[in-house]
Amino acid sequence: MVTKLGAEETLAQHAAVIVARLEDSEWVVRKAAVQTLGKLDLADLAQHEQAIAKAAKEDKNTEVQDAARVVMHKLEPAAGHTDAVVARLEDSDCDVREAAVETLGKLEPAALAQHGAALAARLEDSNDDVRKAAVETLGKLDLAALAQHQQALAKVAEEDKDSDVRRAAAVVLATL
Repeated sequence: MVTKLGAEETLAQHAAVIVARLEDSEWVVRKAAVQTLGKLDLADLAQHEQAIAKAAKEDKNTEVQDAARVVMHKLEPAAGHTDAVVARLEDSDCDVREAAVETLGKLEPAALAQHGAALAARLEDSNDDVRKAAVETLGKLDLAALAQHQQALAKVAEEDKDSDVRRAAAVVLATL
Protein backbone atom coordinates (compact mmCIF):
# COMPACT_ATOMS: atom_id res chain seq x y z
CA MET A 1 0.00 0.00 0.00
CA VAL A 2 1.31 3.44 -0.93
CA THR A 3 0.95 6.19 1.63
CA LYS A 4 0.94 9.90 0.94
CA LEU A 5 3.78 11.97 2.26
CA GLY A 6 2.89 15.01 4.31
CA ALA A 7 2.81 18.23 2.31
CA GLU A 8 5.76 19.71 4.22
CA GLU A 9 7.84 16.55 3.72
CA THR A 10 7.17 16.54 -0.01
CA LEU A 11 7.87 20.25 -0.30
CA ALA A 12 11.15 19.94 1.59
CA GLN A 13 12.21 17.06 -0.67
CA HIS A 14 11.68 19.20 -3.77
CA ALA A 15 12.91 22.51 -2.40
CA ALA A 16 16.05 22.45 -4.55
CA VAL A 17 13.90 22.22 -7.69
CA ILE A 18 11.75 25.09 -6.46
CA VAL A 19 14.82 27.19 -5.61
CA ALA A 20 16.05 26.67 -9.18
CA ARG A 21 12.80 28.28 -10.38
CA LEU A 22 13.96 31.53 -8.75
CA GLU A 23 16.05 31.89 -11.92
CA ASP A 24 13.15 31.23 -14.30
CA SER A 25 12.69 33.69 -17.17
CA GLU A 26 9.03 34.29 -16.21
CA TRP A 27 8.38 36.50 -13.18
CA VAL A 28 5.15 34.68 -12.30
CA VAL A 29 7.11 31.43 -11.97
CA ARG A 30 9.72 33.14 -9.77
CA LYS A 31 6.99 34.64 -7.59
CA ALA A 32 5.25 31.26 -7.25
CA ALA A 33 8.59 29.67 -6.33
CA VAL A 34 9.18 32.23 -3.57
CA GLN A 35 5.65 31.80 -2.22
CA THR A 36 6.02 28.02 -2.29
CA LEU A 37 9.30 28.19 -0.40
CA GLY A 38 7.52 30.34 2.17
CA LYS A 39 5.44 27.29 3.07
CA LEU A 40 8.49 25.42 4.36
CA ASP A 41 9.00 25.13 8.09
CA LEU A 42 11.61 27.52 9.45
CA ALA A 43 14.42 24.94 9.63
CA ASP A 44 14.02 23.95 5.98
CA LEU A 45 13.39 27.54 4.90
CA ALA A 46 16.63 28.69 6.54
CA GLN A 47 18.57 26.36 4.23
CA HIS A 48 17.47 28.51 1.29
CA GLU A 49 17.82 31.92 2.92
CA GLN A 50 20.57 33.13 0.57
CA ALA A 51 18.57 32.37 -2.57
CA ILE A 52 15.47 34.07 -1.18
CA ALA A 53 17.47 37.09 0.03
CA LYS A 54 18.95 37.40 -3.46
CA ALA A 55 15.46 37.43 -4.98
CA ALA A 56 14.40 40.09 -2.47
CA LYS A 57 17.29 42.35 -3.46
CA GLU A 58 17.97 41.60 -7.11
CA ASP A 59 14.92 40.28 -8.91
CA LYS A 60 13.82 42.46 -11.84
CA ASN A 61 10.17 42.29 -10.79
CA THR A 62 8.88 44.15 -7.73
CA GLU A 63 6.20 41.53 -7.03
CA VAL A 64 8.88 38.83 -6.82
CA GLN A 65 11.01 41.08 -4.61
CA ASP A 66 8.08 41.77 -2.30
CA ALA A 67 7.09 38.11 -2.09
CA ALA A 68 10.68 37.28 -1.17
CA ARG A 69 10.68 40.01 1.48
CA VAL A 70 7.60 38.50 3.09
CA VAL A 71 9.34 35.11 3.21
CA MET A 72 12.50 36.72 4.61
CA HIS A 73 10.33 38.32 7.29
CA LYS A 74 9.53 34.81 8.53
CA LEU A 75 13.24 34.16 9.00
CA GLU A 76 14.16 37.56 10.42
CA PRO A 77 11.04 39.28 11.76
CA ALA A 78 12.89 42.26 13.20
CA ALA A 79 15.01 42.99 10.12
CA GLY A 80 12.55 45.30 8.37
CA HIS A 81 12.15 43.18 5.25
CA THR A 82 8.58 44.38 4.74
CA ASP A 83 9.44 48.10 4.87
CA ALA A 84 9.96 48.25 1.10
CA VAL A 85 6.60 46.55 0.56
CA VAL A 86 4.86 49.08 2.81
CA ALA A 87 6.58 51.91 0.92
CA ARG A 88 4.94 50.65 -2.29
CA LEU A 89 1.53 51.43 -0.79
CA GLU A 90 2.27 55.04 -1.77
CA ASP A 91 3.34 54.29 -5.36
CA SER A 92 1.73 56.34 -8.12
CA ASP A 93 0.80 53.15 -10.01
CA CYS A 94 -2.41 51.59 -8.68
CA ASP A 95 -1.29 48.10 -9.77
CA VAL A 96 1.84 48.44 -7.63
CA ARG A 97 -0.24 49.61 -4.65
CA GLU A 98 -2.67 46.72 -5.08
CA ALA A 99 0.16 44.19 -5.34
CA ALA A 100 1.75 45.62 -2.19
CA VAL A 101 -1.53 45.31 -0.28
CA GLU A 102 -1.97 41.73 -1.44
CA THR A 103 1.64 40.89 -0.60
CA LEU A 104 1.23 42.21 2.93
CA GLY A 105 -1.79 39.93 3.18
CA LYS A 106 0.61 36.97 3.06
CA LEU A 107 2.04 37.94 6.45
CA GLU A 108 0.97 36.19 9.63
CA PRO A 109 -1.78 38.17 11.42
CA ALA A 110 0.57 39.42 14.16
CA ALA A 111 3.06 40.75 11.62
CA LEU A 112 0.26 42.15 9.47
CA ALA A 113 -1.12 44.07 12.46
CA GLN A 114 2.04 46.19 12.49
CA HIS A 115 0.94 47.58 9.12
CA GLY A 116 -2.75 47.99 9.93
CA ALA A 117 -2.67 51.79 9.85
CA ALA A 118 -0.90 51.85 6.48
CA LEU A 119 -3.46 49.41 5.09
CA ALA A 120 -6.36 51.38 6.57
CA ALA A 121 -5.04 54.46 4.77
CA ARG A 122 -5.57 52.57 1.49
CA LEU A 123 -9.30 52.45 2.28
CA GLU A 124 -9.35 55.96 0.82
CA ASP A 125 -7.31 55.07 -2.26
CA SER A 126 -8.50 56.49 -5.58
CA ASN A 127 -8.59 52.98 -7.10
CA ASP A 128 -11.46 50.57 -6.35
CA ASP A 129 -9.27 47.48 -6.61
CA VAL A 130 -6.76 48.86 -4.11
CA ARG A 131 -9.55 49.74 -1.67
CA LYS A 132 -11.08 46.28 -1.99
CA ALA A 133 -7.70 44.60 -1.52
CA ALA A 134 -7.11 46.76 1.57
CA VAL A 135 -10.47 45.71 3.03
CA GLU A 136 -9.79 42.03 2.36
CA THR A 137 -6.26 42.25 3.77
CA LEU A 138 -7.48 44.01 6.91
CA GLY A 139 -9.95 41.13 7.22
CA LYS A 140 -6.98 38.81 7.80
CA LEU A 141 -6.13 40.55 11.07
CA ASP A 142 -7.00 38.90 14.37
CA LEU A 143 -10.19 40.28 15.91
CA ALA A 144 -8.47 42.62 18.39
CA ALA A 145 -6.36 44.24 15.67
CA LEU A 146 -9.29 44.36 13.28
CA ALA A 147 -11.43 46.13 15.87
CA GLN A 148 -8.99 49.06 15.75
CA HIS A 149 -10.11 49.69 12.17
CA GLN A 150 -13.82 49.08 12.72
CA GLN A 151 -14.89 52.70 12.22
CA ALA A 152 -12.92 53.08 8.99
CA LEU A 153 -14.37 49.83 7.66
CA ALA A 154 -17.90 50.88 8.66
CA LYS A 155 -17.45 54.12 6.76
CA VAL A 156 -16.32 52.17 3.69
CA ALA A 157 -19.26 49.76 4.01
CA GLU A 158 -21.64 52.69 4.13
CA GLU A 159 -20.11 55.23 1.78
CA ASP A 160 -17.74 53.69 -0.77
CA LYS A 161 -18.76 54.40 -4.36
CA ASP A 162 -17.99 50.83 -5.46
CA SER A 163 -20.47 48.11 -4.50
CA ASP A 164 -17.78 45.39 -4.42
CA VAL A 165 -15.77 47.42 -1.91
CA ARG A 166 -18.88 48.08 0.23
CA ARG A 167 -19.76 44.37 0.15
CA ALA A 168 -16.21 43.32 1.10
CA ALA A 169 -16.25 45.79 4.02
CA ALA A 170 -19.60 44.45 5.21
CA VAL A 171 -18.26 40.87 5.12
CA VAL A 172 -15.20 41.86 7.15
CA LEU A 173 -17.29 43.79 9.64
CA ALA A 174 -19.49 40.74 10.11
CA THR A 175 -16.49 38.88 11.55
CA LEU A 176 -16.48 41.36 14.45
